[in-house]
Amino acid sequence: MKHLETLVTTTEFNMSYWKKALNQKGYPKNFTIIENTAGDLFETYDASKEKLDAGKLVVGFAGRYADWKNWPLAMEISEKLQRKLGDQLVVKMAVGCLDKQSLQETKAMFEYMSDLLGQNFTGQINITIEEMDQFYYELDVFVLTSNHNTESFGRTLVEAMSRKTAVLTTDAGGSVEVVGKRDFVKRTADDFVNEIISLYRDKKKLDQYKNENYIRVQKVYSLKNNLAKHKILYDYSLR
Repeated sequence: MKHLETLVTTTEFNMSYWKKALNQKGYPKNFTIIENTAGDLFETYDASKEKLDAGKLVVGFAGRYADWKNWPLAMEISEKLQRKLGDQLVVKMAVGCLDKQSLQETKAMFEYMSDLLGQNFTGQINITIEEMDQFYYELDVFVLTSNHNTESFGRTLVEAMSRKTAVLTTDAGGSVEVVGKRDFVKRTADDFVNEIISLYRDKKKLDQYKNENYIRVQKVYSLKNNLAKHKILYDYSLR
């Protein structure tokens, strides 16, 4: 049986962990990065689904309900934004629940958020990928709140970026590379709130960041880029 000669990872972050483990065994010889994609549904953009600008800021959070996703941080960000923006803030959450306990905790979180924001809060559980697609179209800003070094990639960020959404993340690992700008990597709720308020008050800056994200997805996280890099890898391997 041949030893592994090349290992493909999706980010520098997860490559570093594989290198540390596999170099102790003397292989593989090569490492390369081929960025992941969000999937076929997110390859095209439908302008008819764009959010209607009603003067309100729509902030979204999505992911599985798990400890490392740090939903308390999402709630804290929402609370502090509401104090500053009041009725101008809309928050949307899409949560995946895999067991009864996570479902109960998510429903409790949704009840709290509804008390905080009233009709300006929408919470959805275990929705389809098509519903997630629409979810991203409706956002101005998407926030990933995962704990430090718990995300090897950050697919939700790519999904959101493909819908011309501004994205912010914690220093969660691979998500930092996906976002691509340290200015949009934050640590505390106050850090996130200050950046989101800055984007809200400067529509030109917000729109520019949204468009930059869309271009970044097309260049780096598209199926076209993914296939091209795989072709280069296999062509080289067959020499």
